[in-house]
Amino acid sequence: MHSLPNWSTDEENKWLTSRSQFAVRTPQSLLRNAVQSVAMFAISLLPLANAQSQDTVTPSDVQNTTSQASVDNSYRWITLVNPRVTTAIHDQPRHQWIVANQSEVQLFSSDDIQEVTKNKNWGPQQSISDVFPQITALALSPDGTRLLVAGGAPAEQGGVKSYDWKEKKLLGEYQTDANGDPIADVITDVQWSGDGKYWIEAHWSGKVLVRDQSGNCVCEFAGHTGPVLTAIFWSNDVAISAGVDQSIKVWSTAKVIADGSDRLIRSLDNHTAPIHRIVRYESDNSAPRLISCSQDQTIRLWDPQIGRMIRFVRLKSRPGPIAFPTKNSLWIATEDGVASQWTLPLLEQQNTWKLDAKFPRAILVDPATQNPTVMCARP
Repeated sequence: MHSLPNWSTDEENKWLTSRSQFAVRTPQSLLRNAVQSVAMFAISLLPLANAQSQDTVTPSDVQNTTSQASVDNSYRWITLVNPRVTTAIHDQPRHQWIVANQSEVQLFSSDDIQEVTKNKNWGPQQSISDVFPQITALALSPDGTRLLVAGGAPAEQGGVKSYDWKEKKLLGEYQTDANGDPIADVITDVQWSGDGKYWIEAHWSGKVLVRDQSGNCVCEFAGHTGPVLTAIFWSNDVAISAGVDQSIKVWSTAKVIADGSDRLIRSLDNHTAPIHRIVRYESDNSAPRLISCSQDQTIRLWDPQIGRMIRFVRLKSRPGPIAFPTKNSLWIATEDGVASQWTLPLLEQQNTWKLDAKFPRAILVDPATQNPTVMCARP
């Protein structure tokens, strides 16, 4: 077991406030290289993201909600601006945020974020440098004891690192596929199973891998025709993935398939542009649903067990991160710097907020106050 490298209180990388916004003091060369890296990754998606076509759905299958929303001032929205931020998650047992800042993992106190003022310098409590050239995803195990960090170097290498999060120890690095071959491109997403016994990886190469706690590959899917951008567990024996090929695919993760059939159960093909986020939604009155976010500027609600799209909403801009402030409510932040609140499962718009920046990367909801913090890439 190896000690966590370069774990420190990095006071040089401060985030400064201005009208509830934050910017980073970094050396000019580091910032330039980071922006170039992010730009190269984003440019590769533009041709598909700009594709224009019509949805092939029938009116009886969907509800397209276009109701006008009111402006709600009941929440204190905090906007953090940092061109290097890629994603962030909440570490509730330790009351802190875990932030991927390009190639670095940073820890911020939830209290510091809520109490920050425009005249206060604000930096991470701790940080770990050079995890990957580009960190794309973070996943904390259900019991809060292990952290997965996914990423890599575009067109060169990808992998996942696993940490004992209590002891801050590196447990292992996993940079080979099911055949033992090196992963030659970025891993775009990583998520734990509900019981914490497995994790699932989405690969830019088009593959999806499931590993056990020790990092051993349990199964591999290769049905996508382009990069896979997101993947989640639906149950112990079912996983769902989506990506640049505009499809959502439902897979069997059983170790042995008795009838010898393919692992692909079904494919959902209503989106008309790359799908970058899928989330399981637990409904009070019905079976679990799937929410998908796409660069076709839509949010769609599915019943993946029967392969049916229930309804969708078309937004004015591409959706970014989403969050669930309550069980029957959904927050969406879009690339034009607007956040909106929607009811679930009807997807009816309730409120809107204008953010202080654009291109949001994560929405973090404080469990105590319900106040949201949005991390954005541009002022």
